[in-house]
Amino acid sequence: MSLEEFAVAGVFAIPAVLFTTWTVYYLWKALRIAVSQPVSVGEAAAGRGTGEFVGTARPAADGTFDAPFSGARALLSTYRILRKSGSSGSWTTKTSGSIERPFLVEGRDGERAENDTILVDPDGAAISPENESVRERTGSALPNDVRLRLSQHQSEVDLETVLAQNATRSRQYVEGYIAPGDRIHVSGGQLEESDVSGVDAKVVAGDGQYRITGGGRSVAVWGFVKKAVVTGIVSIIAAGGVVIALAAAL
Repeated sequence: MSLEEFAVAGVFAIPAVLFTTWTVYYLWKALRIAVSQPVSVGEAAAGRGTGEFVGTARPAADGTFDAPFSGARALLSTYRILRKSGSSGSWTTKTSGSIERPFLVEGRDGERAENDTILVDPDGAAISPENESVRERTGSALPNDVRLRLSQHQSEVDLETVLAQNATRSRQYVEGYIAPGDRIHVSGGQLEESDVSGVDAKVVAGDGQYRITGGGRSVAVWGFVKKAVVTGIVSIIAAGGVVIALAAAL
């Protein structure tokens, strides 16, 4: 086997190993969440369980805001702007980010008349909203209502990058958001005492992999499964390239 043939096999082998590793990791995360036992908001606030809990999202003192692209009433919002390549027709991410506000997660245990409440600080969390909208446009200007909503979040959105897009190419605006009343799954955060009246505890980023997922535990599991499918397909293709390269060298 010549050095050139070995190099060709290596070109495919490296991504095969990397994407296989990612596939195993995503499947492990999905399995871990699937077999875990998230506790109620009240149990989490009392320090029981592993800090993984589910409940219903509600506005905190900072209230809600209008998600920039959809105008939906939101507690958290993520966005991603993609531009279509002129040569290949593929989509390339130009910018992405999130708009975050602390919010409450509520739940009720047993016969209690009042809800248990945890204040969630999303700073530092990986956010996976259940609600998502995708809009595609070609043109130099966004609608005025979108530009107005974007201008209200100048400290959190890079307006220069968002607005200064090539007008001759199609763009996709992908937006996700968590709305009041959504089912929420929180894991990996650090629970602390709260000094806010009516709030039993608060959760902030800690040493773990802090995640906030809209839609509950099943959505969190499915999100990792979908990632595993994508990376698994790429790893199979790359492994096939290794086999073909080795076969050609024999």
